[in-house]
Amino acid sequence: MFIENPYIAFSMGIFAIYLNIVNVLDAPERLQESHIKFTASYILSTNAIVVSILVTIDQLIERGYVKWAGVVAQVPILSIILISGGMCTDTDSAIRAITQHIYMLAYQTWPSMAFIGVIWGGSALGTPIALTLASIAVIIILLIQYTIVKTKL
Repeated sequence: MFIENPYIAFSMGIFAIYLNIVNVLDAPERLQESHIKFTASYILSTNAIVVSILVTIDQLIERGYVKWAGVVAQVPILSIILISGGMCTDTDSAIRAITQHIYMLAYQTWPSMAFIGVIWGGSALGTPIALTLASIAVIIILLIQYTIVKTKL
């Protein structure tokens, strides 16, 4: 919304890709095999927050505040919920849980970036072809990630 220069926006995107590469390559050493327990109140509150944010975005669009809807849509809701949930335990457990969530979120960024990038790049080919190519790109990214994590765990 605030950056109108496409070169600055492109540079920020390249920097974000670099940071994600660093996170993805470092993650296998940090990931742990621990099972996460979800309580009913955690699931209900998380869903309530997500639904309220989606309703807020919808209402902003309906009222013509499309740029503000874009800003609200970029708030990392689930990241905030996961990290704040990890902070509700003792310090050692909180550090492990938060670190784990940060690496998992880094891995989740790649498939969506691939999907959006291929949709933009393939939009001239038509919607069905662009969606097919984007879906294939997501599958390839997920296979690469699985291979990286599985071989190092």
